[in-house]
Amino acid sequence: MKLYTKKEECCGCGVCYSMCPVGAIVMQEDERGFQYPVIKEEKCIGCLKCVKVCALKARRNCVYGERYERKKSNL
Repeated sequence: MKLYTKKEECCGCGVCYSMCPVGAIVMQEDERGFQYPVIKEEKCIGCLKCVKVCALKARRNCVYGERYERKKSNL
C-alpha cells in the first residue's frame, strides 16, 4: 500500500507517521533531502488512520481508503 503515487500528493508533514498505531510508517529521505512516509507492508494492519488524518487527501476528497478496503476484502 502507498499513501501517494506522486510526491506532489504528500507534503511530508509526518502526521500519518505519528498516527500509525503499530509503527508501520517510516519517514525516508529522498534524493533532495526531503522526508516522505513509506509504509512497511508487513507491519500494516489496514486501519487507514494514516489516510484519515492526511490533510491533502481530505482536501481532495480521496476515496483511496474505499479502494483499499475493496482490495483487502478480495484477499
